[in-house]
Amino acid sequence: MAFFKDSFSKLVDAVNQVKGPKTEGYRGQLCAEKLELVDEGLLGLGAVPETLTSSSSAVAFATNAGHVRVIAQDLDVTLRNPAAPVQPQLLLLPRPGLVLLIGVSARVACSENDPPKSTWIAQWWDLADASPVAQAAQAPPAAAELRFAVRACDVCVAEQLVFLGTEEGDVRVFDVGERVHLASYCVPGLSAFRAAQPSPVCALAAEGSAELLVANGAGGLLLWSFEKHRVVRSFDSTSPITSILWCPKGTHFVAASQHDLGLFARGSSSALARFTWPTRGDAAGLAGARLLHWEESEAPAPATSSTFGHLYLRAAQRGPLQRWSGDNWTVVDTLLPDVLAATRGPATLANLGALGGSSELSCEGPVFLALQPNRLMAVQRKSWPITWQSLPLVDVTSLELLPSSSLASPPKPAPSPVPAEPVPGSESGRRWAVKDGELQEGVTCSPEGEVPSDDGWFICSGPEQPEEPEALQWQLEVDAGEVHGEISFGLDAKVELRLGELVLRFDLAEQGLAWENNDQSPRSEHVELDLAPGTSHTVKAHFEELGTENGLFSLEVDEVPLPLPCPRSPLEVLEWRCREGELRVRHLYADPLEPEPDRALEPETALAEPMDAVATPVEWVQQMWALHQVHLQSFLQGTHEATGPPAELAAELSLEDAEGLWASGHGDGTLRIWLRRRSSLVLLHVLSVSPPATPYAWRPRYDVATAAPATSSGDVVDQLVYDGIDAAPAFATTSDDLVGGISAVALAPMAAAVAAGTGGGEVLCFLWRPSWSKLTNSEAAEWRVQSLLAKSESDDGSADCPAPTDLHTYGFVCAMRLRQHQVGINHLKLLADGSSAPRLLLCSSDAAGVLCITDGLNGQMLFASSFAIGNRSSGPAPPPETVEAVDFSSCILQAATASATGREHEAVRLSPTPPNDPNGPPGQSTGAVLVALSSGQLRQLAAHAAEFRLLDSRIRETRLPQLLGGCGRVLLLKLTEAFLLVVQATGASLFTRDRSDQLQLVSSGQARFSKRAMCAELCEMAGESCFFTFCGDTLELWALPGLHLVASLPLHRDAARVDAGYLCPNGLMLLRSRSGHHLRLCGLAGNPVAVAPKAAWRSAALAEALGGKDESSLPAAAATSTGSQSSGMFGHAMALLRGEADRGGPPLRAVLLGERARPAEVDGDRADQLRGLPPAWRDLRPKDPPARAGTAAGTAASAAGAAKGAAPAERAAANVRDELAQTTQRALERGEKMNSLANRSQRMAEDADEFLNLAKQINARQNRWF
Repeated sequence: MAFFKDSFSKLVDAVNQVKGPKTEGYRGQLCAEKLELVDEGLLGLGAVPETLTSSSSAVAFATNAGHVRVIAQDLDVTLRNPAAPVQPQLLLLPRPGLVLLIGVSARVACSENDPPKSTWIAQWWDLADASPVAQAAQAPPAAAELRFAVRACDVCVAEQLVFLGTEEGDVRVFDVGERVHLASYCVPGLSAFRAAQPSPVCALAAEGSAELLVANGAGGLLLWSFEKHRVVRSFDSTSPITSILWCPKGTHFVAASQHDLGLFARGSSSALARFTWPTRGDAAGLAGARLLHWEESEAPAPATSSTFGHLYLRAAQRGPLQRWSGDNWTVVDTLLPDVLAATRGPATLANLGALGGSSELSCEGPVFLALQPNRLMAVQRKSWPITWQSLPLVDVTSLELLPSSSLASPPKPAPSPVPAEPVPGSESGRRWAVKDGELQEGVTCSPEGEVPSDDGWFICSGPEQPEEPEALQWQLEVDAGEVHGEISFGLDAKVELRLGELVLRFDLAEQGLAWENNDQSPRSEHVELDLAPGTSHTVKAHFEELGTENGLFSLEVDEVPLPLPCPRSPLEVLEWRCREGELRVRHLYADPLEPEPDRALEPETALAEPMDAVATPVEWVQQMWALHQVHLQSFLQGTHEATGPPAELAAELSLEDAEGLWASGHGDGTLRIWLRRRSSLVLLHVLSVSPPATPYAWRPRYDVATAAPATSSGDVVDQLVYDGIDAAPAFATTSDDLVGGISAVALAPMAAAVAAGTGGGEVLCFLWRPSWSKLTNSEAAEWRVQSLLAKSESDDGSADCPAPTDLHTYGFVCAMRLRQHQVGINHLKLLADGSSAPRLLLCSSDAAGVLCITDGLNGQMLFASSFAIGNRSSGPAPPPETVEAVDFSSCILQAATASATGREHEAVRLSPTPPNDPNGPPGQSTGAVLVALSSGQLRQLAAHAAEFRLLDSRIRETRLPQLLGGCGRVLLLKLTEAFLLVVQATGASLFTRDRSDQLQLVSSGQARFSKRAMCAELCEMAGESCFFTFCGDTLELWALPGLHLVASLPLHRDAARVDAGYLCPNGLMLLRSRSGHHLRLCGLAGNPVAVAPKAAWRSAALAEALGGKDESSLPAAAATSTGSQSSGMFGHAMALLRGEADRGGPPLRAVLLGERARPAEVDGDRADQLRGLPPAWRDLRPKDPPARAGTAAGTAASAAGAAKGAAPAERAAANVRDELAQTTQRALERGEKMNSLANRSQRMAEDADEFLNLAKQINARQNRWF
């Protein structure tokens, strides 16, 4: 019995150990009722090309799911479509405050037993008439079902009418006035074109407010008069028309077809001229082009002139945007190639790149919006990317989100005591032979006259005579110690290292090292090494008491120990000899054997020179933004000069409502830095990991052959198109390094640095220099490598590449390149080490398990190792061990055993030695890097003076606790002063600091998730520490340290179609769609009441951007509209929003919608009845309850009062007249239907009698005997 009790007790203890010690219940203030998940809309582009449009101060388009994006200079709003998914076909802004979307939906209501059917619908958001304007953006749109498919449209802004060309061959009139509905007026296609079969309408163009050009798919082209209700002229066309455009005066028009472009006069049926589409160059795809704008010449032309002004058009399928000019339009200028959609843009496009009015740029001629595959461009004589809000946030492959605390100014460090004067030639006992390529005292070189190069490396070249090699000799003058060296080899170099009688021969051609021992028993052996030309290698020699029986000697190359014998004589002289090729020495020094105190990894603070170039992160952000504006201005003004940003321009960017900094990596190799504000996103700077094809003064691109900045080259179009990139390396990288674009990014505001890792395994670190600086050592080294490769690839191998010219740059410079990785980078992290000798630690890991730690300032390799486990068995290979998370610690974590409860629990103890404590034990490291592996192990690296060392996990003192098994990859690894948190895909582990001993971290709890998490982040809500996870369709918030689930908040249904999530400590979350077209922004708010003012401000700004203000402030519409306002299906006439129209009487509305009599053939409702078709319009809005009053006047009065209590008397009277007219019309229609039914019944009776007679006759014939 005692045996069973003991076994049961052990089982209970084991279960409790898995679950963790029992903790008290959650006593915090957080609860699900106090939390709200706010969907702040979509980010990025993701536009359907056919829906691109604009207003006077905003850009609008629809997404693939049917949501509408409205983006202005300080506004980015998503009008959510509750009927999504909807396939958008048209997006119009026909009047101030109204957004009209026409598309195909699969969720229109049918009967309960029938499945959903696909049908055309019209949806509109009326922001001007929303009862509270603050809720306009949140109100669902009104909707109506359309019986017909829409193939073309045009807008008459003055009369607030939209003409819809249908697939049935008719033209319907859509009233977008105060009461949006489909009018009964119809342009009949069969009678107008005199056709036997209906043909869909493919192009429309309204001239003024009285006539309409209509083209159908059968090649017909006619001019319809609304006043006469008939066709006034037909025009000759050789093929179906795809686009029509009136000239500004309304006397001529052009029609584009599949074969040519026809020029017509209003009073002539034949074409005045025809222009065949060119078939050469990028204009080969102009067949079926879309006509955008016709700009006539200012000077009057004679009657016989063939100058027609400027014509702007775009090819139908991903072709160029062109401008035709000259006699007979023979001069063709390509403004922008590869355009998906284009439309006339607002005049404010001239300052789309800036926030302040002082940055406004003057442009000549019209400005267009042009949509390319991954960007939205502003096109005039030159083209530049539109950087409003999140428009450039496309093709995102990696993201890092930093909270607003990253912009806080660091505390000023306490003044440190002035150190004593160091001994000449030494630093804390260190003796230098070569320092940054400069020779120190006690070092000689032969032959004399050698000088160090200008890039920080001392160079020894191969000799002309083999018996006179170039050598570097150094008198050590130490009995014991360590010699460290950083060297680099040229291509096919052969170098000797002489250590007394020991000779080491490095041979890059053989990829190895051969050594000889010239003592009493000479012998020679060969060791294979991985030696790459142009790559930095480290050499370390340790020696003690040489020449005695207790002598010790060891030598390491790139931290690889070599099996070398111990020299028998003391080491007095160290000598490097270059036999062939080139030897480059950067550092060579000796340290005494006495241990030195190690530096700790301190928190991120203000850095000393040369990293403390920017006073605060706020100033850095302002300078980045200002320099970005200066570059755009320089391009548009044609100066192409590299100038610094003026202080007054930088001060225009306000950071009062800043919420954080973002860094995004993109598939094209660009990296963008963003400022997230209360309701907007500001693009600060754009970098590229490779130099673009077109260089500029602020981003020079060097030619290796001449070592001079390359001038602007390429096509003229490339010189007129700006890509918006502000900084890039001076030398191009290989194309293999950009596979998959940028796979990881890291941002360090305190150090004004940003790092990028590519899909090919290359890592680049950029540092900000707010002053003119020369080429960095990294760029000079890259030139050296590429020049050697170019020399080796030459025919005779003697091509000499000159040194790079002295060119100054401003802003970001490439400070480091790392090519240690062979596969894509999956994790990057930057840490500004603010110790006495500042470093910028850059930690990078790849998918093959290789972890590297480098100094971003000088490129020094501090650690490089692979955690991948080799396959020792003959079975299938296990998955590679990869690094999934990294965090920095100010001290080493050590394992301990705590027995306070009588049982042994796994615990973690902090090193008792504080950082930089001079009284600590010698040789004790006080800094560490924590590494979480895919197998669930936690490893740590100890920070020493010039390197990091991996601690042995088999030793109890340095072994960290094991994570939860079977919980998937590590999503979050965070070490704070109170706990160590590790979040995995299906669980979390927390190690809190023991209250009885502040130096211990005891395993306090583990939790399992109900759903698999995609990402996790530590945050603070209402003053409490917690972390939140994204689990596909829900957001879960967990309180710390008890691991208590506070809330599980559901996300929008579109969240289930995401493939990646990015979280920010301030509660923001970005979800990337599987298609990659856009990002969804969500926010976790701890106070729902605080969300309402933010939404109200955004809704009011949206209504103002679209012109949706009070009626008293709306401009009046003109009686007629000009032809230049109409640009076909892909254009829009927004003269009313631009203030170009003057509202007078409504003649066209009176003709089409008034009470005057109209011919029966233009009555669409009657035509539908005669054809036996269902109604063309079905309102999907919920019906109001019936009024108690039985009279039509009472019904109209109650409806007017319910609509708006403060409506004027004129509006109520108009509603009454409309109701009476509709009632009369319905009565007439009912009488006509009854008469038609009676006539049909009579005809059916007559047909039945005739059928009976025929049947009798047939029967009589069949019964005859003959």
